[in-house]
Amino acid sequence: MIDELVRPKYKNITFYCHNFSGYDVVFILKVLSKYNDSNKDKYVLSTILRDEKIIKLKITKDKHSVNIVDSYCILSDSLSNLGKSFGVDTLKSHFSYTFAKENTLFYIGPTPSISYYNDISQRDYDTINQPIWYLRDETIKYLHNDLVCLHEVLIKANKQLFKDYNVSMTDNFTI
Repeated sequence: MIDELVRPKYKNITFYCHNFSGYDVVFILKVLSKYNDSNKDKYVLSTILRDEKIIKLKITKDKHSVNIVDSYCILSDSLSNLGKSFGVDTLKSHFSYTFAKENTLFYIGPTPSISYYNDISQRDYDTINQPIWYLRDETIKYLHNDLVCLHEVLIKANKQLFKDYNVSMTDNFTI
């Protein structure tokens, strides 16, 4: 994925991850460090920190780079709340985080019990409960909704920031 992002066609594009410094960056750095330890063509990593957390990561390889920024530093609320506040079309969905484990990756069967979901009402659970449920398909759908929801929120937030303050989100990393 990183090799795809450091292609010239993505030059000057900023990618956003919501809560990047609190979650995603750990996995990305682990993979890149492992790669760099065993390969000659290394990724060059540079960061911008805030309160000892990485809020921007620049990844360079073969003179091409990609920037990943933590959108939580600008929009400091959960993605679920942001989607509702900005009135976007695609909202963050529910996912059974504690059910998704190595031994359930290919699970097909009834929707996992409500106990596997965080912060879900019985009413919301009833709307997603299915007799045949595919973890793979639900994972892809969940990730897709997250990306689309964040994209829609960022577009609306950036328009509002520009309208109110004549500032673009991509020019700043924090509020």
